[in-house]
Amino acid sequence: MKKYVISRVLQMIPLLLGVSLISFFIMHLAPGDPTNIFVNPNIDPKELIRVRANWGLDQPIYIQYFKWLFNAIQLNFGRSLMTGQPVINEIGERLPATLLLMISSMALTLLISIPAGVISAVKKNSWFDKFFTVFSFVGMSLPTFWLALMLMLFFSVQLDWLPAVGMFDPLIKDKNIIIRMHDVFLHMLLPLLTMTVLSLASITRYQRSAMLEVLNQDYIRTARAK
Repeated sequence: MKKYVISRVLQMIPLLLGVSLISFFIMHLAPGDPTNIFVNPNIDPKELIRVRANWGLDQPIYIQYFKWLFNAIQLNFGRSLMTGQPVINEIGERLPATLLLMISSMALTLLISIPAGVISAVKKNSWFDKFFTVFSFVGMSLPTFWLALMLMLFFSVQLDWLPAVGMFDPLIKDKNIIIRMHDVFLHMLLPLLTMTVLSLASITRYQRSAMLEVLNQDYIRTARAK
């Protein structure tokens, strides 16, 4: 097991390097100059050259990549061009909410999909199986962003039941913990529902297929015959 984990980790290194390399070069293939977004268009050309030099944009692209990679290994991702804060701090501020949402979605998905897949396989061709079969195909074909927008439009804009953005309401930060937990739950509900529906569709199908494969094994048929 230890050797397997080590081998998988070692295999991830060239994969991550490849992804970072492709992403970096694709960004540079995009038309335009990134300095045009943040610099006054009437700026003196000499000043523009100085800005590009400060950002390292005057260097060959491979040097830019290796400098970025060296800094990234040290968790130095530079500063956000929007807020001016270190990117690692921006990630750290949002990481707890991301982890909470991811873990909650995973737990809810497994809690529903495993029993649903097992029941669908055991009761093959029943109304329950047909319902989850249709649900799975529909769920796997829906784009994530479209489903999220539709849920926001319906529950946040039309019905005004749930907040559309944010993790909590700053106006109730001084309230007791029950009220704050309820507020966080309401803010999480739409993204949690979006992530769960899409994951539920695929995992339920996988679980059903795996269960059907087991049920069709010879030893299961022998046990039933007895």
